[in-house]
Amino acid sequence: MNKSEFKTKANQIIDEVSEKINELEKEKESAQSDAEAKYEESLKELRSQRSKLKSKYEELENASEEEWEEVKKAFDSASEDFKKGWNKIASAVA
Repeated sequence: MNKSEFKTKANQIIDEVSEKINELEKEKESAQSDAEAKYEESLKELRSQRSKLKSKYEELENASEEEWEEVKKAFDSASEDFKKGWNKIASAVA
């Protein structure tokens, strides 16, 4: 996968992350008050992970050819961290 294709994929991942956060926010609105705190904590964690992904994407945008592979791996790692966190949170609030 070349640099341009990876950037496109990275943008799609960030969009998916935002969609999942929005879904969880909507679920929180209909939750009972005792569950609302659980949702808020989950949202806080997901927002933090999204910020990390966006930061890694900015590094992708500015990476030199020498840095590209390292920055790409860092983004992939942050993306995997989000997926693991999402799965954990989704099962906890389900």
